[in-house]
Amino acid sequence: MSSSRALRPLTILLAFAGLAARLPAATITNSSFETDTNYVTWPGYQSANNGGLMTGWTSSNATRTGINASPPVFVPANTSPFANNGAIPNGTQAAFIQVATANPNASLSNTITGLTAGQVYRLTWRMAARNNGTAANQKPNGTVTVGTTSVNFGTAPVDAAGTFTSGYRTGVLTFTATGSTETLTVSAGLIAGQTDSTMVIDAFSVADAVATKWTTSAWSNDATSGIVSGLSYTHAYSFGTAVGAVATNINGVNFSAAAGGNPTVAGSFSTTGWVNQLDDATNNITTGGSAALADSMLYGGTQSAQTLTLQGLTVGTPYRLTLYGVGWDDAGTPNRTMLFDDGANDLVILNEQQFGIDNGLRVELEYTPTATSKTFTLNPTGTPTTFHLYGFANASLVPEVSSSAALALAALGLTTRRRRRSV
Repeated sequence: MSSSRALRPLTILLAFAGLAARLPAATITNSSFETDTNYVTWPGYQSANNGGLMTGWTSSNATRTGINASPPVFVPANTSPFANNGAIPNGTQAAFIQVATANPNASLSNTITGLTAGQVYRLTWRMAARNNGTAANQKPNGTVTVGTTSVNFGTAPVDAAGTFTSGYRTGVLTFTATGSTETLTVSAGLIAGQTDSTMVIDAFSVADAVATKWTTSAWSNDATSGIVSGLSYTHAYSFGTAVGAVATNINGVNFSAAAGGNPTVAGSFSTTGWVNQLDDATNNITTGGSAALADSMLYGGTQSAQTLTLQGLTVGTPYRLTLYGVGWDDAGTPNRTMLFDDGANDLVILNEQQFGIDNGLRVELEYTPTATSKTFTLNPTGTPTTFHLYGFANASLVPEVSSSAALALAALGLTTRRRRRSV
């Protein structure tokens, strides 16, 4: 082989590497709201600052959007009334979107550039809310949309007013680009009982990703439980109070009772953040083993992360985790949203109220562990918000071999050995 032929694969590889290096990176102009430093007229509305300009962003109502800084830069008032709690994530400025009775919805829009059609991306951002001392007005609804993909979520303050210690919460949205650009829209809206609420946002970024493996489905009975009798279940537990957490059977799979807050079974699983138990027999899941599973649940404290750690897993074996929840009867919290994290960079915001009040939800994830234990984390996007967990199951996706099939395989092996000996 000539030297030129030997070098050809290397040349092609280097050419592709050079092409990848020249591909534009996905970009959001003024993604952390640091460009415009002359928002000095209190309280920071866009309409009264910088000639109404917020570089890169278009407002639906410039009298209700703007920028606050920490430390404040207003003259003469030395306060930031909207970004008035939490540590601004990137730089010293954050944007706000205020909604009130007269203007119940407002938004900011931008354009994401440098995308590749067909590529999956993950948009991340940080969020909080104004702390104005009135609980009903501290948790506006948020919506982030890229193209035709959107996610709804609740928001809330992260600190008391005037305290700038805690980090903003994280939001994520995974989308597939349809072209080289996509429109990004961030919206806020009032919920029941509110009259004046403000969402604070910062630190938007876009990176290549893969499609999330987290999924949601309605759960109303055993047929929609996702329990498959042909699979081998390493874990199946029912949660809640000593009275409500009863063993049950769904499609031939036994769910063991694990009563009390933060239940733990040595060698099987442990939990944190699910500190409280409650009976809930009045929801819409009323038949079969699912009704018993849905009779009681665990919930957490405000703003606290919740974790489930599975033990006794087999490295390299594919599994399916199923979490069971029910929409809670608090109309004032239409988005009971949590950031689900599999510990391996698959993150998604999911809403336990997705199918409505008193209706069941199952959250599922297919995963392959790299260790014998694995932790899944749920972080609230707002407060008071925790995931109400009624139980969970974990199934190996490697099909079981039935006893009759095992006997048949053994007989086939014995016959094969006899034939080899007779040859």
